[in-house]
Parts: sequence; structure tokens; C-alpha cells
Amino acid sequence: EQAIIADGRAVWLYDLDLQQVTVSDQQRTLATSPAGLLLSARDLQALRGVFALQDLPDAQGLQWMLAKPKQKDAALLEAKLAFDGQGLVRLEMVDAFGQRSAFRFAGVGMGQAVSAGAFQFSPPAQVDVIDQR
Repeated sequence: EQAIIADGRAVWLYDLDLQQVTVSDQQRTLATSPAGLLLSARDLQALRGVFALQDLPDAQGLQWMLAKPKQKDAALLEAKLAFDGQGLVRLEMVDAFGQRSAFRFAGVGMGQAVSAGAFQFSPPAQVDVIDQR
């Protein structure tokens, strides 16, 4: 099991099974990660500039879309995004190594203020910290 925390400067990847935290620079990490490619798009037009988008059949009561990067050597092979009437609820990705990742989103609010303290992380004393910043 893993937890990912980002505070605007660093990304903390906490692997509970290994009792290890890896810290990396957030901007550099997002720029090279499949999730960062999707999250960096400002709007649908910007997303279309980076990805070929295709509507998929509705399934499980959700509207699905397939996004494939236009860049040939991208870290992401494809992403499937699922929307309910409120917004993005699932994201399924396949990276260039064939690794699959699936994310479920619940209780996501748009335009709501979140305190900076919600994103601060202090690793427990017993874990190893690998700082890659």
C-alpha cells in the first residue's frame, strides 16, 4: 500500500509495506510522470493539444474517454478517464513499460479552498527517507 502526498514543492511517496518514503521535486516529478501529463493540461483544448481523444462506450454508469499521447516517446501509452455527472471519478493508465495503474476519485470538490496544512507530511520516525530532490 502506498500514499502520495504533494505540498507544492515536494512529492512524498510513502510505501507502508517497505516502511520507506521517497521524496522528490514536485515540478520535475510531475513533468515526467503519466499522471503529470494529464494533470498539467489546463482545459480540454490544451488536453487535445497533447492527446488524441476518443469517446468510448458508456460502462458501469459512467462516460468513458480514451486519451493517447501524440508524442511518440511519451511515458504514457494510454489513459482511460471515466466521468459521472459531477466530474472525473476514475483514471486507468498504462505506461510505456506496460504497468497499469487505476485511480478512483470520490468527494472531489471543484473551486473549494483547501488549507495548505492539509498537504504537509512528516514521515514517521521508524521509516527510511530517501531524498531525491
